[in-house]
Amino acid sequence: MDPKRTLNSTVLVVAVVYGVVLRLATLAGFFGFLLRFMITLSLFRYAYHVLHEVAHGRKHLTPPDIESTNPVGEFSLAIHGALFTAAPVMFFLMPRIIGEGAGAELIRLVGLLGVLVAFPASIATMGMTRNLAAAINPVSIWAVINVLRERYLALLVWCAAVVLVAAFASTQFERGFVARFIGEIVWVWGFLALFALVGSAIRAHSADFGFLGVDELREQHVVDDLHRDWQRTLDRAYASIRSGFLTEGYGTIKQLIATEGDRLDVYQWVFNKMLEWQSKQHALELAQQFVVRLVEERKYGAALALVDQCRKLSSGFSPAPDTLAALSAYARTIGRPRLADELAAVSPRAPRP
Repeated sequence: MDPKRTLNSTVLVVAVVYGVVLRLATLAGFFGFLLRFMITLSLFRYAYHVLHEVAHGRKHLTPPDIESTNPVGEFSLAIHGALFTAAPVMFFLMPRIIGEGAGAELIRLVGLLGVLVAFPASIATMGMTRNLAAAINPVSIWAVINVLRERYLALLVWCAAVVLVAAFASTQFERGFVARFIGEIVWVWGFLALFALVGSAIRAHSADFGFLGVDELREQHVVDDLHRDWQRTLDRAYASIRSGFLTEGYGTIKQLIATEGDRLDVYQWVFNKMLEWQSKQHALELAQQFVVRLVEERKYGAALALVDQCRKLSSGFSPAPDTLAALSAYARTIGRPRLADELAAVSPRAPRP
């Protein structure tokens, strides 16, 4: 976790802008109240953007734009932020609602502590899943706490420190026209800093959460673009095969694999996609060469698994004799004599025990 992200230049500048605008809205009467409400929802939306950027490991946070500040673009984000912001107020008023007394005070105290403790885990869940139901689900909240463990206690301490600093600073600027602007700015900074801290904690456990960083996202986008190109080529091949032009269709597939360097991952991807076709026979045709390539690369375990998979689809599946002989010998070395005998029975070149 990196507390320095709370002092990111973008966070500070945005806090100044939102603080000034919110204060101006306060001075505009009833219309200003409605304007302040919408600006606050926009602030909630941007706070999750800050969380997301920090969690992805971006060193330079992107400034607000139409998408990241639109309060109705992902309305659930704004609703979640408003819900947890209003929850402490609800528990503060609890004794007046259910009556005075020690019992009411205890309910208020327990509820308030529960909301404050769960708040970082809840916004972490909301930031990662964009799912409001998951973000208020105690099971999801506990799952985040369980992953962070001791780091979650540190996160709570840092969040408390930020709130105390913001509260103390704002009390020093209660009087005076300019001072109230500064107080508003400090509160906005404190709110954004909370989300930056949570994003930093997610980043520290990105592997546990399966949350990709910036570099990983770029690599994933490259892979996704490449797969889309492969899919278009494979779709053309399938159209040719379904139209009866088998030679042209298989030629397109071979060209696709050859263009990518005859790599095993390309064979695997194309084979998996061809298994989705109406006829599995086309995938079995490709598997013949796929098994040969696996054996050439000494991936005997993967080759045996592929042969087993294909034999389940068609009992008549049988690669080239030389390939079967190599696989039979390998099966015998790993203690699978039954499989070795089955392969040897198909290939006359396989070694006998």
